[in-house]
Amino acid sequence: MTELSKLAIAAQASYLAHGNTKKTHCKWGHEFTKANTRYTKTGARKCMACRRLQNMDNYNRYAEKRRQAARRRRKEKKCLNQKQ
Repeated sequence: MTELSKLAIAAQASYLAHGNTKKTHCKWGHEFTKANTRYTKTGARKCMACRRLQNMDNYNRYAEKRRQAARRRRKEKKCLNQKQ
């Protein structure tokens, strides 16, 4: 790889990275504020409002499975107590 092509790749990467710094809102419209933004190890910005919504969605999606597992454990515990 020539020195010129290395510089071209670096310039292109720099251009792409700077394009995202101009964004003031996330993909879903939440504003990038100090309180609402976290940075990854690579420097990418993450919207905390979107993260909270994602966590809530995951929690609700698996809530029924957790309830069923708890019922099963209570039932097993009740059976063990009756045998003793």
